[in-house]
Amino acid sequence: MSINKTLFFGALFVCTSFGADQASEAEYDSEEQQICNKAHYSFTTNVDGERRVIPYAVVDGQVVVEGDIVIGREGDIPTGGAGYVAPVIPAFVNGRPTRWPKSLPGDYIVPFTLDTSLKNSSRAYIRDAITEWEKATAVRFRQIGNNKDWRRENYVKFKDNGKSECWSNRIGVHEKNPNSGREEDNINVINLSPECSWGRAAHEIGHALGLFHEQSRDDRDKYVKIMWKNILDNGADDKDHFRKQYCKALFRGGATLLNTARLRPAPSRLRQ
Repeated sequence: MSINKTLFFGALFVCTSFGADQASEAEYDSEEQQICNKAHYSFTTNVDGERRVIPYAVVDGQVVVEGDIVIGREGDIPTGGAGYVAPVIPAFVNGRPTRWPKSLPGDYIVPFTLDTSLKNSSRAYIRDAITEWEKATAVRFRQIGNNKDWRRENYVKFKDNGKSECWSNRIGVHEKNPNSGREEDNINVINLSPECSWGRAAHEIGHALGLFHEQSRDDRDKYVKIMWKNILDNGADDKDHFRKQYCKALFRGGATLLNTARLRPAPSRLRQ
């Protein structure tokens, strides 16, 4: 099973409609609740006094939110459905926001490394994606060598796990996990196979910078209508996997609950 599914992009455009043909809040909320709040792969957590249901999918042993954000490994994340309230708020839900470091000129520096598992084609479109980010923002990417300390340093590792997948493992800077001795549990990882593209690479980089999916905004229903019945199930092993990519569980008040890093446009863009 692959996280990178062509159907996901088809659903994004085909199953949303704009304008006056919008369902009522009551009708939509009832349908979303049935799909998102009753999913087996989910749990409830209290954030600032508000209960939020966190639905997810299990793909190749990894816990995935909204199709391309890996938040942990199966067995490490609470389950039990919306009725189960996690006694401890996971760090990825309500962790302390951390920004990428800022240089004297005012740029935000993102150190990164290219793993040996990456194919040459993937390396090429990663460079293209980085170029586009640097053109449009004050973010600057700096490649680092093998002499790094993942226990103390923050950086992005681009890799290919050989499973034709495109995903990122955090929103914003990855928090350090004192209970894990694995590098990839303590840094930002972006997995990109040759089947991905520079556009997908730019998308996953956006997650590492602190950006979330627009389709999960709390105010989404003011602008689009999700046609839930038109989004296919993913089979009996994880029903509603594709539908859960559109749940609004991780957003509140227009801002994500997950760790975020703030961005600003490049100065030249501000003057235009």
